[in-house]
Amino acid sequence: MFIRGVREVRKLALIAMLSMIMLGIGIATVYAGYAWRQQYKWAWNGNQIQQPIQPLMKGKIRGFTVEISDEFKSKVLSIALSDSDVQKLISQGYNVTGIRPTVKMTVQGDGTITLKATGAIVTLRNGNGGFAQVNVDLEKGTVTQIIIRNITVINKTG
Repeated sequence: MFIRGVREVRKLALIAMLSMIMLGIGIATVYAGYAWRQQYKWAWNGNQIQQPIQPLMKGKIRGFTVEISDEFKSKVLSIALSDSDVQKLISQGYNVTGIRPTVKMTVQGDGTITLKATGAIVTLRNGNGGFAQVNVDLEKGTVTQIIIRNITVINKTG
């Protein structure tokens, strides 16, 4: 009778352990799915990782290039360089290394597609691991966001 009781306790312990494992797997699956829906915003210790710049277009279209005219470049640069924060970056040794238009694609009711450059992303680099992206809104004529990233590499020999 004593052996039968030990077997029952072991069986209950095994069922309890398997239930806890299944519960853990369920919780991890739900959390991972929720984090995926939140555009990779994983929250560890209450801190959320900042999202990168949103893609220029929702659907990716490959196989074509966009040529930027000198008039577009000068318009974007005049808006960007008139911003005081961009001027500070320039004075800190940042240089303009690229301009990429943000394009809005609209499909009309009859299927006609129109493309319009509504803004631009100006890339700045300083040569010391500093990288900045300046978002320019062409319709408002303002800088809407500046993202600055710095990379520091420490080489140690020994």
